[in-house]
Amino acid sequence: MTLNPFRRWLDNLQKRRRNQRRSQPRPRVRLHLEELEPRIVPDSTGARVLDIVPVEFRNLPFDHVDVRFSETINATTFTAVDVQITSPSGSTIAASGVTPLTADTFRIAIQSPTERGTYRVQLGANIEDVDGNLMDQNQNGVNGEATGKSPSRIACCCV
Repeated sequence: MTLNPFRRWLDNLQKRRRNQRRSQPRPRVRLHLEELEPRIVPDSTGARVLDIVPVEFRNLPFDHVDVRFSETINATTFTAVDVQITSPSGSTIAASGVTPLTADTFRIAIQSPTERGTYRVQLGANIEDVDGNLMDQNQNGVNGEATGKSPSRIACCCV
């Protein structure tokens, strides 16, 4: 079997390259790993309201509202002053107290409403998380802004 001159030349070239690779020492790769210093990135985002319950009560009295936040709240910054509850007729019902249930859930005590209809619960923006960040309900990165109050959540009460 005869090979054409080009094919013979190509085979010889490939053999020479293989032999060169075998004869050359392989480069060694050395990794240098250094220990990184521990870093803590400070939390700069404010908490927001995730849930307010009860959402609806029918023909049952209720005397509290539970609020769940997106992160742990500094309980000393969440008081009854931060809560505004509006009745169906527009009058304001005062909260009688705020009690922590868990690190991110609080119970707002109120007097049992006597009026049928929808009640609105609104929380102020001056509630802080454990890192000292004010609320950021609309998640725009501006903590504690007046327009960032929690949106009115609806709790229905039919007494």
